[in-house]
Amino acid sequence: VRAIVSRVAEEARDLTNAVVPPSGKYPVVIDAEEMTGFLAPIQANASADGLYQKSSRFEIGKPLPIEDKGGEPLTVISNALTPYGLASYAFDGNGVAGRRVEIVKDGVFARPWATKQYADYLKTEATGGFSNWELPAGKTPLAELLSGDGPVLYVRNFSWLTPDQGRGNFGTEVRVGYLYEKGARKPIKGG
Repeated sequence: VRAIVSRVAEEARDLTNAVVPPSGKYPVVIDAEEMTGFLAPIQANASADGLYQKSSRFEIGKPLPIEDKGGEPLTVISNALTPYGLASYAFDGNGVAGRRVEIVKDGVFARPWATKQYADYLKTEATGGFSNWELPAGKTPLAELLSGDGPVLYVRNFSWLTPDQGRGNFGTEVRVGYLYEKGARKPIKGG
């Protein structure tokens, strides 16, 4: 609790002199707490329902359709077996046993998560409903991501995040963030 209160107090102080981030194209690091909303289009496009309805942009065995590639490859797992996970389950509503399902492996769509109904439609194995997000840690430490000469935007919180489930485009505003450039950290908001 002490660490949470300290972080929130620091952010509140920093917001009193925060500025809008500059326009331009530069790397963005997003805090782990904000990833669920940011990755929601992956959940929608990786469903057997989306594949069956032909509303998904994903194809099994092919790289995710992202506009700009860079950074470390993405791996996304739905894990119904996470201890104390808010979405963990032994069996889903259709009686499918909870399990850990690797949906995206190194940027490639590996397999859909599939309820019993849509697994039957697609003649594939039922994996159960989507559960807890699991994203393996990257190889680059946060301090290294934020260092360097060029600007790097570190987003701690969005005011809102409204992704288009079908396309993956989104609109948002930064509630709390920091612009790192040449060793200096400047608080930002908006944009």
